[in-house]
Amino acid sequence: MSRQQKKGSFPRLSLTAALKIIKDASQIKGKIGKATFAQFGARKTEKPSTTSGAFNDKINALRSYGLITIDNDSIELTDLAIKIVDPIKPEEVQKSLLQSFMGIETFKELLNTLKTNVPVNQTILQEQAVNTIGINRSQRKKFVDLFINAAERVELITRIDKNTIKRKAQSILEEFANNTPDFFSTIPSDHILTEALQEEKIQKTDDTAGFYPYTDNGDGWRLEIKITSTKKISQEVRNIRNQLGQLLDDLNSAK
Repeated sequence: MSRQQKKGSFPRLSLTAALKIIKDASQIKGKIGKATFAQFGARKTEKPSTTSGAFNDKINALRSYGLITIDNDSIELTDLAIKIVDPIKPEEVQKSLLQSFMGIETFKELLNTLKTNVPVNQTILQEQAVNTIGINRSQRKKFVDLFINAAERVELITRIDKNTIKRKAQSILEEFANNTPDFFSTIPSDHILTEALQEEKIQKTDDTAGFYPYTDNGDGWRLEIKITSTKKISQEVRNIRNQLGQLLDDLNSAK
């Protein structure tokens, strides 16, 4: 369980870095000594310390993300961390990452200030963090950088350019709500992007006049293929899909 967070606090470690650390740490089962744990995420040229400010920031961040617990001098990965690095079902990963993100109150609060699909400049976002959430002004850029890293990782936002982001439109699968009603019932449905929706890339076509279903007399035709799956699409299938798309484009442009 992550410790109670102070108002305006946030982890001093990116979610990307946190995930790399728990992946490395997962090679050791059970409790891990602090001296051993300090080696995960450290540069090879460094001699990791268990008393430095950097180590404390790392530990506090991992606790805030809900990824570790501490018992005296031992550190252990949480069930949430295990579901990310060693899931039983593929869909557990995205759901667990989302739970980790939503466990950071300041991240969740800043996300709530964003309107769906409305671009926002990071400088403006920094001011919102200060004025709305209470982030220390000297820490506003670092906070927003960490927020964007985490929100991108769980696919809640997308970049438009180097300095501009926008919040995606999200929804939730019923099975997720049924599996964890207490957690997901507290989160607005447009906050959540499920793995199935990530994989669904369906191009919609308007049924305008002159566009007909397939007929044998050459008046026109349309082919739609929709495959629904919770598994990630393989590169082999992607290649076949691209080849089919190219073939259809060639047929459509042929005279």
